[in-house]
Amino acid sequence: MATSKLRDLRHDYKAAYTAYMNCVHALSVASLNGDCLTQKELLADERAFNALALARRALMDALREHAGAKKGD
Repeated sequence: MATSKLRDLRHDYKAAYTAYMNCVHALSVASLNGDCLTQKELLADERAFNALALARRALMDALREHAGAKKGD
């Protein structure tokens, strides 16, 4: 990544993605086993999804900003 801000945002996005994929895995296992997710697991999934969406938006906005700045070079 070109800047430390972009590097940090990429790291945040990757961490949020990993956390969300852990929830996806739990959902997949539960559905394969015919189990229900606990309230705690459902809340974790919702939080992970929201964190991923926020991290993605922040990274995309920064990438667009960076691309615009490069056009002005």
